Amino acid sequence: MQPEFRDRPAFQVMGVQVRANPTTADYGDLWGRQFASRVAEIRPFAVDDAGYGVYFCTGQEGEMEILAGMAVQNVPEVPAGLVLREVPAAREAVFTTTMAQLGPTWGRIYGEWLPASEYER
Repeated sequence: MQPEFRDRPAFQVMGVQVRANPTTADYGDLWGRQFASRVAEIRPFAVDDAGYGVYFCTGQEGEMEILAGMAVQNVPEVPAGLVLREVPAAREAVFTTTMAQLGPTWGRIYGEWLPASEYER
């Protein structure tokens, strides 16, 4: 399991957010129901057609804020029930997986790849 590394400038993501353990989160509900029901409100501000799954540390072991959304710009007002988050510029490790394998992939990233790499959380 080897990621692709990319240098990314800061950007904004707007979408729906949940607090969950990334290895056991209900991604089908997050993307298939929650995000899908709000995508029409997000799309007018989107900078591309991609969906972004962005994970923010909460300081709680085994829990993250998981944002399912789109990269956006020029959002005058965030619709109720959606969140707008700034993602800072960073060098990122990109792991490609399927929706069905998101949980197990997270387990492999944190259980295998990260401990064996030169990087830290």
